[in-house]
Amino acid sequence: MTLAPAVDETVVVQLMEMGFQRNACTRALVATGNSGAEMAMNWIMEHMGDADINDPIPCALGGTGTIGGTFVPSEDAMASIEAMGFNRDQAKKALRNTDNNVERALDWIFSHPDELNTPDNANDVAGKVQTNVSDGPGRKLFVLIYL
Repeated sequence: MTLAPAVDETVVVQLMEMGFQRNACTRALVATGNSGAEMAMNWIMEHMGDADINDPIPCALGGTGTIGGTFVPSEDAMASIEAMGFNRDQAKKALRNTDNNVERALDWIFSHPDELNTPDNANDVAGKVQTNVSDGPGRKLFVLIYL
């Protein structure tokens, strides 16, 4: 199970009433250790130019953009990459491999052209499928099957 960082929801609402987006408010509260609205607002003002300020924040388990262990790409990032001529699957794969960072995703695309159009399967690791096989109580055998 993926857990979002704990933040004071009343402070998030206060900051949103000032016109900031929820993700920016949550990022600010996490970065300032839930030190209150003033500290969070100052953090937001200092980081307004950050490209990822309104992107989903890294979760406590599972990394950036994950919900229940499933990767969720930033729609803004997806749109940016698709506008450059890449399809939705390619954009999602690149963002998954770079924690939803558009610049890194574009670099990934150009440095992994052979992987760009391969099926995206979480169980497939460099062409190998890993399978745990039990050979009885108390003993486990790890088997790699090369495809």
